[in-house]
Amino acid sequence: MLNDLARLTRLSAFGQTLGSGLMFGAVFAIPGRHLALGLVLFGVGIVTTLGWMVGVIVVTRRADRALRAEIVRGSTEIVSGAVAATAVPARVVRRRIVRASPAFVLGRAEPQAGAAIVVVATALADGAARRVAALVPSALGVQLRRGRPVALVLHPGLPDVAVVDAAADAEHLAAIDGDPRWRESVPTDRSVVGGVAAGARGGARGAGRGARRGLAGRPGVRGLRGSGPRRTDGTTVDPPVVNDPIQEWTCASEYSPEAGTAPA
Repeated sequence: MLNDLARLTRLSAFGQTLGSGLMFGAVFAIPGRHLALGLVLFGVGIVTTLGWMVGVIVVTRRADRALRAEIVRGSTEIVSGAVAATAVPARVVRRRIVRASPAFVLGRAEPQAGAAIVVVATALADGAARRVAALVPSALGVQLRRGRPVALVLHPGLPDVAVVDAAADAEHLAAIDGDPRWRESVPTDRSVVGGVAAGARGGARGAGRGARRGLAGRPGVRGLRGSGPRRTDGTTVDPPVVNDPIQEWTCASEYSPEAGTAPA
């Protein structure tokens, strides 16, 4: 969950720009002869944007609750000795206060009640570095600032769960900070979302899709294919692309979907 957010980022960028694309395309359709269609598409764009905003809030909160529940379950197993955890060096990435959540520290079998702080850190695990999260007491969490070295133990079956080893002394923390593996490639905010290019492609795809739908209501733009009369073989004849009013009048006299005729 913490190390692969690419799909969620692409979907969010697509939804964010889809509504804007619809509204942008509808603006060009409104001055034409399809005023009603342009207004409808503009309204659909507004609804789509509002739906994206609500969806982001709902999905984010659900993911946050699921992650916290996983951390609580995995941390309980670690501190109780139910699983064999692995000690690893780590550095703090960010932290956030969580109300009414248990906190865990290695060496204490019982979780601490009250306010806790979720600490996200980059751990130098075997194989490859990855991001993990730990629920720590607020008194300890306020000391764990971004970039600070921290000793963690990792759950063997839950890759996102860790517990802080508060017994680590200054010498141990200095060794963590000086670990040569920090010079190698480690996860970043950009890499876990799939890179800037992936998000930009998702946004461009949403804007383009919405704009095409919006421009479908503008005269002379072929956006709704398959709306013409059917040929004898079952295929459809699309209306001709017209941009000039005189040509439009001429073609209208030759093309009539209601009559089922099409220009030669």
